Amino acid sequence: MVGAVNIDDVKIYIKQDVYLKIEKFSKEDTSRERGGILIGDYFENNKKKNIIISAFIEAKYTDASASTLTFTHETWDYIHSEQKKLYPDKKIIGWQHTHPSYGIFLSNYDLFIHENFFNLPWQIAYVIDPIADKRGFF
Repeated sequence: MVGAVNIDDVKIYIKQDVYLKIEKFSKEDTSRERGGILIGDYFENNKKKNIIISAFIEAKYTDASASTLTFTHETWDYIHSEQKKLYPDKKIIGWQHTHPSYGIFLSNYDLFIHENFFNLPWQIAYVIDPIADKRGFF
């Protein structure tokens, strides 16, 4: 199930260099949606859920417009190759994508993607509106 993350439900940590990389990536081209994969770890400590985002893999070879982003077979091949090569001991924690000038939400299509491809209980979506300079986790 996808919804807003309650601050008491989970703690999300992101390495500063990864945060800055995602921010730069999100602002490089605001004419279309862009995205990528969040890599890291998930663990529970004292019954508290913790997500650590330690890497970001750009989604290359996508089909994108101002309001849509589609990961192609080539996108997934690239992502899995990079993950295996660079982060073999890490998990796919979720995905990130931009909504240039559209705000922070998950569209019906985003919900479909999340529920079908990022459906483990600890997988998250990170949406950034680089024009409005807003961001949110789901």
